[in-house]
Amino acid sequence: MIWPSHRVLNSPKESIWATIITCSAGLPTAPTGRNVRKICVVELLSSKRSHFFQPKRTREISKAITSLFQQGLDHNIINMSQFLFQLTFNLLLGMILGDQSFGDNSVISYDEMKRTIEESFVLNGAICIGDYIPWLKRFDLQGHEKAMKIVQRKLDSYLQRIVEKHRENESNKDEDQMDFIDVLISEEKDEAISDKDAFVKSTAMQMLLAGADTSSVTLEWALSLLLSHPDKMRNAQDELDSKIGQNRVVEESDIGQLNYLQAIVKETLRLHPAAPLLVPHQSTESLHCWRFPYSSRNNAHD
Repeated sequence: MIWPSHRVLNSPKESIWATIITCSAGLPTAPTGRNVRKICVVELLSSKRSHFFQPKRTREISKAITSLFQQGLDHNIINMSQFLFQLTFNLLLGMILGDQSFGDNSVISYDEMKRTIEESFVLNGAICIGDYIPWLKRFDLQGHEKAMKIVQRKLDSYLQRIVEKHRENESNKDEDQMDFIDVLISEEKDEAISDKDAFVKSTAMQMLLAGADTSSVTLEWALSLLLSHPDKMRNAQDELDSKIGQNRVVEESDIGQLNYLQAIVKETLRLHPAAPLLVPHQSTESLHCWRFPYSSRNNAHD
């Protein structure tokens, strides 16, 4: 019998995660892992925190729409993939790393951070032969290991400076002014974690990597589907005109009454989920009832 407390499955330490995510210290298992997941849900994904970040989202979306409108007036060709990724990336940077990390008194360059994150996404999608033929891993035939280590060093350096900046300003912040890094720093004192900086950096990085690409890809699919079905686009526009009007922009408080728009989002997620397959797992204990030996890696598909 397998009890809930038994840890029989774990995500395999693929090259990308073992290298870029600092020492696999991100979302640990056991009691610490549960507490970290609780922090992520309460402090980043809760309605209270969502309301706190609303002015930042409104500001970023307004800037993005203004830029998009201006490029349209200039008859420029717009790469919507890049546009949507930059929008979601900017939103997540403000929520996770905080505004103090960038700007006039920034500790790192926004362009450098964005470029390095984009490099990590490219490497994340790369197939490393050494992960599937272990004895080839030492040769790094594709050069991915070397590139991953370079990206990891850059990200670690950037995040270390951000964490140190947050620690310096920790006593000057009220609870309602805290971003996700501040929350992790405050919560780490209650956790039995040896390397606290690695814990903060890797957890923040996992949230950033998991959120930016998946959100922008979903938006891109929604836009593509609407352009492919002009009648559905017209229905969405009619709903906006009838319930919001043409004299103001849509606000987050309006979403509850936009039923057709909500249906579009749900249908997009159904047709094109950002992560259609479960993350691969490997056994950490021998499962004799199913004859899965320790460390075996099996994928099951419908």
